[in-house]
Amino acid sequence: MASRRSGRPRGQRGAVLLAALTATLLAGTSFMLARMENTAGPRAREAAVTARALADAKRAIVGWSVAGGIAGDGTEHPPGLLPFPDRNNDAGGYDGRADCVTHGLSDRHLIGRLPRVGETSPCPGRALGVELHDGSGEPLWYAVSRNLVNYRGGSSLDPPINPSLLDATPAYPWIRLIDMDGAALIASDGDPLEIAAVIIAPGPPLAGQTRSGAAPGAAEYLDSVAIDGVSYDNADSDGCRDAIAGASAYMDCPGRTGEEFILYPDSRGTASATDSFNDRIAWVTAEELLRAAEARALGTLTSVLERYRSRHGAYPWEMPSAGGGDAGVAVTVPDRDGAAEDVDTRREPAAVDTPLTLTGPGYDLTVDPAAVPRWFVNHGWFEYVHDIARARLTTRLADGVRAAGSPEPGS
Repeated sequence: MASRRSGRPRGQRGAVLLAALTATLLAGTSFMLARMENTAGPRAREAAVTARALADAKRAIVGWSVAGGIAGDGTEHPPGLLPFPDRNNDAGGYDGRADCVTHGLSDRHLIGRLPRVGETSPCPGRALGVELHDGSGEPLWYAVSRNLVNYRGGSSLDPPINPSLLDATPAYPWIRLIDMDGAALIASDGDPLEIAAVIIAPGPPLAGQTRSGAAPGAAEYLDSVAIDGVSYDNADSDGCRDAIAGASAYMDCPGRTGEEFILYPDSRGTASATDSFNDRIAWVTAEELLRAAEARALGTLTSVLERYRSRHGAYPWEMPSAGGGDAGVAVTVPDRDGAAEDVDTRREPAAVDTPLTLTGPGYDLTVDPAAVPRWFVNHGWFEYVHDIARARLTTRLADGVRAAGSPEPGS
């Protein structure tokens, strides 16, 4: 008698096994994805908050700088000036206030937290107007070039702040940025990128960092990393390139090589077991800051010229400087339709009480001194915008606007 085989057919049992295996794989995958989402989701949100805070900080710093300001003692500060950081070694610790330095300036005064409150006189008292934190809740940090702070409260001993700094050797080296290979970031002209200020999001504390207490130091927030045996440290403030080795490095380079900051991947997202780094950095180049300041200065120049015209019925006149030859110059400017038109600027000057003179090659530009901010003179903007002023005046002449002292049309 033939035996009977019990149970499901072989093909059906295989399908059940495959379904069970698939269900197990899907459950495992869902568990792994959930773990990844729990890790990557908060980190992505943290990164987004940090990026937004850094962008807001950069806009606030540039806006603050371009606006200039007046200290409590009446000192006018120029566009292009930057605030001091909020440091931990004064009586207030990290109190949110920019800590003004009026004597004994050193590189350690140039790094700290991003200030939110104005400085004490003679530094600008105007507040930055923002209080920003990164995605981990930490306040942002800030470092500034020594070329762009007024060490002596805007006195004549401070170097002028205007775009001529970009074309000359500055009093101190600009800040540099270093990439993950240990090389300096390069500008379009092939030279190292010249940095006016950096803003740093410190992120959550890493192993070895302790942020308890009233005012932990920079090393408890800002990180370092070794590349090819060189340790690049965002927390140091010695004015030296980190690649300069040796115990006497500081003595060899204070104020001569400059500070630098490194851009490096967040170690929480890398496979390296040795990296410990999570600083995120935004920066303001000297070029973009001083060009923004230039726009402010040109706006001031336009206001001066328009006020002069309102008062005198014409724009200022051009005349030769001492030994400059003929009274005026003949230039070619575009007319209303964009075609080239010769404009002769030679004319008799109109009488102006106590004129302030902008001298240049072969001519002067004379305007009312009362209409000109002191920073426009003290920081060399008159000299810098000389050719721009001339171009604006002659363009107005080409548009049929009469200059003071020039003959009426048809006369």
